Amino acid sequence: MRILKYLNEETPGSGAKWAKHWLTDGLRDLEALVSRSAGVYAVGDKVSMADLCIPSIMYNAKRWGVDISVFPTLSKIDAALGEIPEFQAAHPDKQPDANMNA
Repeated sequence: MRILKYLNEETPGSGAKWAKHWLTDGLRDLEALVSRSAGVYAVGDKVSMADLCIPSIMYNAKRWGVDISVFPTLSKIDAALGEIPEFQAAHPDKQPDANMNA
């Protein structure tokens, strides 16, 4: 967030452009990687360590306007993880400081 704040102070609107660019770039690579190993989740049909980062990355991608429809494997995994109560409880919007992140 510090980088985005700095970029927006220097050039208004540039922080969102920067975030969208780098999220898209990273998601493209992650999509290619998990598409080779995915089942219901990133590595087969059981939740693994590989799944833990996906919801937060997808949340930020949506937040910054990334077109996630071009990442079907990640979208499918994110939706499956979103059905798990522990992932639901850990969702950023459910955290005590959620309004501070707006």
